[in-house]
Amino acid sequence: MSTVLTWVEACLNSSPITSLSSDPSDLSYLTPGHFLIGDAIAAVPERDETTTFVTPLERWRRITQYSQLLWKRWSTEYLGQLQERV
Repeated sequence: MSTVLTWVEACLNSSPITSLSSDPSDLSYLTPGHFLIGDAIAAVPERDETTTFVTPLERWRRITQYSQLLWKRWSTEYLGQLQERV
């Protein structure tokens, strides 16, 4: 989930906040990334996976794996902070 949110953040910070030049050879524009890191945030384009068929069994296994990983991290990281140790 963190990776997805970071990717969405990079996409949002790469969007132009000024109008683009009418010159086709001028590809520069101002983005929120310029204020954050001093340059445009460049992300590697990924293959479109929205049309990829995933079998119901594979989808169920992924959801089960993600929920188990989330539970394991939550129980070890968060619950361990709630209990005070002497």
